[in-house]
Amino acid sequence: MANETNSSEQEPRQNSRPEAEASGPRALLRSPFFWAFVIGAVTLTLLRPFLIRRVEAPEVTGKAPIYRLIDREGSAFGPADLEGQVAILTLFDPLCADPCPDLMKHLGLVQAQYVQRRIEGVVLLSVSADPENTTPERLAELAETYGAESGRWELLTGSLEEVRGLAEGVGLGPLEEGVEGLQEAARAQRQALLDGGGGLRGVYERHPTYVLDEVFHRAQHVLREQQREER
Repeated sequence: MANETNSSEQEPRQNSRPEAEASGPRALLRSPFFWAFVIGAVTLTLLRPFLIRRVEAPEVTGKAPIYRLIDREGSAFGPADLEGQVAILTLFDPLCADPCPDLMKHLGLVQAQYVQRRIEGVVLLSVSADPENTTPERLAELAETYGAESGRWELLTGSLEEVRGLAEGVGLGPLEEGVEGLQEAARAQRQALLDGGGGLRGVYERHPTYVLDEVFHRAQHVLREQQREER
């Protein structure tokens, strides 16, 4: 009786091994669903570079005029100072209470995103819409207020004729006569996108809600296009 009891107790242990092996790694390797998943994952990985849709940069629609402005240091600033970099150009009015500060805060956030993403080669250009009353010292104060980093975000001034010609040349106009036309254009908060050769790549409206609006992404498309052409 004792032997019968022991043999009956041992049988489940002997039968449990095949059951464990059937549901273990060996069974997984024998499963057609497992191999279908593996093959699918490998195939997608190999095809991924060919499936990525390349977003084309916006076409050139014009050419920025030659300009000569003044930066926060009191130095002359012109197209040569961009050194082939992509530029996002806006007008701002230092005397405007609303909505101009919102535009400058927006540009500060855009600058921060370029820094965080380690994107080099895009420069923000903010040109005073009251140039005759905006000195380099005032630009330096505003740059400190808004956190504009030299080389990434340039605040500029100049003569009324120079600023007006630039604004109209890049599509931020046409403008009314006098400084009032520049100030009205600044309130519109439009942004002109320029490539490294001074080509105009479009004028974009600032979105009132989204921090990273269309021109933020378009500037990167133009930058990538230039980098491909340089290779």
